[in-house]
Order: sequence, then C-alpha cells, then structure tokens
Amino acid sequence: TPRLAIAILKGRQLKPLTDKNGWWSSGDSAEIVNEGGSKRLKIIGRVDKAITSGGETIFPEQLQERLIEATSEHKLPVQQIIFTSRIDEEWGQRILAIVELEEGIGSNSEKKIVNTLKKLVKQWPPAERPFSWYCCPKIPTHANGKLNYKKIDLLISNRSPKK
Repeated sequence: TPRLAIAILKGRQLKPLTDKNGWWSSGDSAEIVNEGGSKRLKIIGRVDKAITSGGETIFPEQLQERLIEATSEHKLPVQQIIFTSRIDEEWGQRILAIVELEEGIGSNSEKKIVNTLKKLVKQWPPAERPFSWYCCPKIPTHANGKLNYKKIDLLISNRSPKK
C-alpha cells in the first residue's frame, strides 16, 4: 500500500514498486483460505526459498513447522530445524535437514534423534522428505537473527550427514 512506500530508489531515479497493473511483487507465496465462514490470506513462504524437488514445489518453512510440531509432540530435544537443498541430477534439488539440538545433547544421542526424525517424515511425500540430515550445536544466524545461509553451507560442507 502507499503507506509502506511509493517508490524505490534505483541509482538516482525513483522507480514505482508496482507493475503496470498496480501489483507489487513481495516475494511471498500465499493462498486464500476459508476459516470460520470468512476468508483470510495465509502466507505460505518465500518464493525465493522454494525448492523444486521431483517436479514438486516445496516451501521449506511449512515442512520445518510441521516437523517442529512433531518434535514437540514426541518430546525430542530439538531446538530448531531448517531445510535447505542441494542440486541433484535426478530430482532437481534434494532437501537437507539441519537440526539444532538442545544444549548438552551428546553425539551418542544424535543418531537416535535423527532416526526418530526420519520415522516422523516417513509418511511424507518423497519430494518433501530430507535426503540428508545434519546435526549442529547452533544453526548460524546474522546479528539480526536471520539465517546465515553462507555459514550454513560451510557448516554442512564440513560435516558428514547422519545416516
């Protein structure tokens, strides 16, 4: 809306945020859902974070949320889970899960926890199931709290996935 901004500065010129039809591309994906007799807009996730795996478009935020809920229900000592991807010749992209365990969890417990996580996603469609699982003491973030994908990539490139 005009209350947010009316233009963006590119170089020395102001460029409108909207296209010729008055639409603004936020980079978010959403759907309209019926809830209690009224309609609302439900944000699905960032388009730029979408993963195409096996011909399916996957929004990692939804999968992360679903799995975190399951870890709470099963009282697993998981602090955070993020999904990212790697290029795969057959699938296009394959999902990787990076798991931040609660403080004090030893490496002996990691394998057991990952095996439980794998069981929790076993019924998910194949394109949504992580291909590899990585455990780490702390998932890297920037000072503002957003995920630091460069450090995450470095972290997983230096570790072997949990089998």
